[in-house]
Amino acid sequence: MLVVISSQSPKSAIHPRLAFAYQTLATAAEHEGMDLLVVPPTAQLGSVSALVGCRYDEVDAVGVWHEQSHPAKRTVYFDFMYLSDIRANPSRYRLLMRSLRQHARPVFNPPMPPKDHLFQILSQSSPSTDGQIPKTFQEISAESAIRILEQVPKLWIKPVHGSGGRNSLYVERRKSNQFLVVAEQFFGQTIVADLNRRELLQLLSMATRRSRYLGQMHVPLLQTADKRTVDIRVTLVRNRCGAWEIVSTTGRSSQPDSLLTNYHAGGKVVSLTERTEESVAWLLQSHMSDDDISRAHRFGLTVAEKLQATLPHLAILGVDIGQTTDGQQYVYDCNARPGRDILTNSEIAHYLQRVVAFAHWLEEQSYGLLPNGTVCDQSSTARTASSLCSQVDSST
Repeated sequence: MLVVISSQSPKSAIHPRLAFAYQTLATAAEHEGMDLLVVPPTAQLGSVSALVGCRYDEVDAVGVWHEQSHPAKRTVYFDFMYLSDIRANPSRYRLLMRSLRQHARPVFNPPMPPKDHLFQILSQSSPSTDGQIPKTFQEISAESAIRILEQVPKLWIKPVHGSGGRNSLYVERRKSNQFLVVAEQFFGQTIVADLNRRELLQLLSMATRRSRYLGQMHVPLLQTADKRTVDIRVTLVRNRCGAWEIVSTTGRSSQPDSLLTNYHAGGKVVSLTERTEESVAWLLQSHMSDDDISRAHRFGLTVAEKLQATLPHLAILGVDIGQTTDGQQYVYDCNARPGRDILTNSEIAHYLQRVVAFAHWLEEQSYGLLPNGTVCDQSSTARTASSLCSQVDSST
């Protein structure tokens, strides 16, 4: 049985896109021959013999969600929580994950470890022929950031937790004691200012008191003629064989003269999953080719496999890839809960169908149900079910 952990009940008045997601999960579960139950994070999940949640049934050709108690047999747990809901009550979420871990329940898609951990994993593995990561400086302080800027002329200073470019700083050394600082979403304010060393040190001290930070060398990404920075989001999900599969490719572009391509920072998105007039126009405006997209796909798959080797619970991943004028590609962010709001309905359907297919594979692996003679294409790394069971990072 697939148990979907979500803070929003499908019986409630919810956003149409979330309602569509629940409907897709229910339809895909029926196709896979799995029971599906949506439960709140307050549910007792680890030790109980029965679970209470929402189940989908069709009554007179009309789909209805109703509350039901269901035997907790052969359960696989999909963490479908929004990060905002986890942040609203982190202690309750930690208790939930601890219960699943203590009772060795198979659970996938918990939040990612901090960004410094992710980039450490990627930097320690063998380099990819299709791309690389920007030079990264782990756990910097205000003072060490200033020292780095004496060697590196342009530096991103990013919190190790968070997404969307929030609370990040772009710093460019102008001359010995002068720095250009740009922050579009920095603790509720926008900063575009020339600061001296003392002023920059004060700003960084304030930030590093509130969060841990890393430094990352600035990579000059491609821009359109009207000075919009562009990059690519490759979204991947593990499939019926436990192997990674690309479910969508999204072209992202910033506001003019902005460095942030994130949708929630005002960026615009175009689906590149299928070749359309819009996608072809985006590639031309972005000075990219179909071959560049193919390289980004290979790079995204390589990144997913490298992270999975250390994080076996990982099953969904959004990889942000930028390209420079010389054609070099860099991955500078990874997200285990990539935003579905940048995807089309068909991409969401593909995404969630693969989620359920992976859950079915995990159920078979965890409970010894894999039929004799079953053959899967294990072209990418597929971890064993024993390592997938409740491998929740202790930082959550």
